[in-house]
Amino acid sequence: MITREMSVAVGGLLRALDQDASSVLFRLDSEQNRVAQVVFRRITEWRRRADREEDDRPVRCPQTLASLAELARVPEQDVREVVARFAERGLLVMRSTDAGDKVDLQHECLCLRWEALQAWIDLEAWEAKSLRFLAASVGNTFIMGPALVEAQKWEKEGRFDGAWCRRYLPARDVTRVGEWVRKSGRIVEEAEARERAAHDAELRREVEKRRSARLAAIVLGLAALGFAGLGWWAVSKKSLADRQAEVALSGQLASRSELVFGEEAAGIERSALLAVRSMRLEPSFDGDRALRRPLSLLPKTLSRMAHQAPVDAVAFSPDGKWVATGSADET
Repeated sequence: MITREMSVAVGGLLRALDQDASSVLFRLDSEQNRVAQVVFRRITEWRRRADREEDDRPVRCPQTLASLAELARVPEQDVREVVARFAERGLLVMRSTDAGDKVDLQHECLCLRWEALQAWIDLEAWEAKSLRFLAASVGNTFIMGPALVEAQKWEKEGRFDGAWCRRYLPARDVTRVGEWVRKSGRIVEEAEARERAAHDAELRREVEKRRSARLAAIVLGLAALGFAGLGWWAVSKKSLADRQAEVALSGQLASRSELVFGEEAAGIERSALLAVRSMRLEPSFDGDRALRRPLSLLPKTLSRMAHQAPVDAVAFSPDGKWVATGSADET
């Protein structure tokens, strides 16, 4: 039972009603949850209660325990246990009648304020509308697309053989809907089979076309490879000749470096440059030896100073350890 303190704590009676009903639902296991949904969807429906009302609204629609058990496809005791859980909170009531025990809402405000029940009522109305659409399509248009997928799901679940469809359609019409769904499924499958066959044939033609194109490409590639091989052979011959010429020139430069070093008084730098050129063309023992001799005698740079403008003055310290420069860049 919802107390005044509970309603104040959650922000009002209507909010407390929603939370109380939801708390009962959450404590049920998955199968009991399914049974509860079947029960609540069956004991409520959209109906215009009075001529003065412009819109339909959800109202109570009491049902016997036996009919609810048939609809849920469970024993009556299972339905009774689920109903008892909600009855403990004053949300459902079970009354004895000549037709048997009947299950009803305690009050219609539950339809308007319990969010889960509102969603179930809307789902029931949508599925009822979908069932009537299937019935209207029998003999007129084949069912396709999402509608067929949903209808085949219903058939797999056995809903066309259950009590739910008979709530909205005569048994004969339900049978016709089931047959029409199966026929529509066969028609769609045949159409899809033809489409797949056409697609496979097109795919085979495309594969054959690509195979022919690959074969032609292979032939052209082999021909190009042959010409490329001839070209590579010619280039390699030329490269070998050029390499041999570089080796010979490297040896000549190394010898010339030795001669310049020994003959010219100021030929140290020239000897080093000739040896460097020889090593770049072809590293060798002679070139290395020709390079080491002048390098050992060349003056070594101790320090570099850079200015951003011309240098105007240079001065050395008396001991020769320090040098001062003056430049137009003010450094």
